[in-house]
Amino acid sequence: MKSEEFVNYWQQHDVLDDQDAYKVLNHPDVGVLTFDHLTLQPLGYADLEVSVHIPLQDTQTENRIKLLMKNHS
Repeated sequence: MKSEEFVNYWQQHDVLDDQDAYKVLNHPDVGVLTFDHLTLQPLGYADLEVSVHIPLQDTQTENRIKLLMKNHS
C-alpha cells in the first residue's frame, strides 16, 4: 500500500540542511563518548528541534554510558 502523500514528497526530493553529524564528547568521569548525531525538526515548528545521540558501534561508548547510569542511579 502506497501513501499518495509520501509519493508526492519523495518525488519532490525536498531536503533541508543536513543536520546529521558524528559527535565526540569528552566526559570528565568516563572519557571519550562517540555518537551519530541526528537532529529532527517537526514540520510547522521552526523553533523546535529534537536531537538524538546514538552510540557508535565498535566503540566503548555504550559501556561507558551504562557505567554512568549505574553510578548515578
